[in-house]
Amino acid sequence: MAMPVSQSIDRLRHGQVLHDAKCPVWTATHAEEQQPTNMPRTILCALDGTPKVSLCCRWASAFSQQMAATLKLIHVAARISEALALPSEAEIQEEVNQQARAKIESLKASAGVEAALQITLGSVAEAVADAAEQQGVNLSS
Repeated sequence: MAMPVSQSIDRLRHGQVLHDAKCPVWTATHAEEQQPTNMPRTILCALDGTPKVSLCCRWASAFSQQMAATLKLIHVAARISEALALPSEAEIQEEVNQQARAKIESLKASAGVEAALQITLGSVAEAVADAAEQQGVNLSS
């Protein structure tokens, strides 16, 4: 049986809603006076080159704007060889890097996102961790 509106309003006034709630409720006393700590100032978003990059870029951009943080993007390109000592290998690797940059820049533009893009080589986990450390990143996605 439904509770009368006046009784519901009385329950709100007396704080019984939280006590009687059937689900978890998060509250914050004087939230307008609280200052967040350790808010990210620089966010690094790793991109893989798939079509979902546009969606990822849009989300990361919106999130970084909400946090008033700088967004940086990184893509780890495929390494063609472990030893890029030969000029021909170095040229091919540079071409791979340029193609990767063009693809990610295009996807980034289609998402309407403006952020610095770094193209690097190596293991994805190591490259992203190194970039995050070098750039003073607070949050990686």
